Amino acid sequence: LQTTRLGNHLEARVNKFLRRQNHPEAGEVFVRVVASSDKTVEVKPG
Repeated sequence: LQTTRLGNHLEARVNKFLRRQNHPEAGEVFVRVVASSDKTVEVKPG
């Protein structure tokens, strides 16, 4: 599965937090995109 900038940021923050809290049994957190879609909306005046 592909990675995203947001996913990488979340991984880094969560893993850093777990290491700081000294939770060795927690392992590592991985964030991946399963599905995404872009939606386009047209707004008409009036």
